[in-house]
Amino acid sequence: MYNWEGYKIYKLYGGMTGEFEVLKTTAPREVVIEYIIAASDQLLPDDDPDLFFEQKGYKAEFLWCQEDDLDEEIVDKVVDEEIDTYDYIRCYTLIPVEEVEAHLEDYLELAAREDVIITRESKRIARLTRPEPYV
Repeated sequence: MYNWEGYKIYKLYGGMTGEFEVLKTTAPREVVIEYIIAASDQLLPDDDPDLFFEQKGYKAEFLWCQEDDLDEEIVDKVVDEEIDTYDYIRCYTLIPVEEVEAHLEDYLELAAREDVIITRESKRIARLTRPEPYV
């Protein structure tokens, strides 16, 4: 493992899905986590990852992803740190209000693991949220 002139190389992977991207950046880990959350919530400026890092004052370059034909050993040799994106993204489930009323305890338990969005006539009316994992 090594750094490239002030850069750190992160492998951002999606739990056990096999999806990943390798990012070379001057940004600290905390900003990379902010990027993961913003990308998950579809809040990147102009839907542009490079612009996100630029606005924060850092350089970033996406090197590879799971679709690239690379030897996994090569990727592992250059990566400084791996981050499981699923530790930071918010998952959610849409539930009709009548269903929540009938099984409130079950949905409160589910909300400990992921956001539960309550709907009435297909419109979102409330959200039960899990604790922030990165606080």
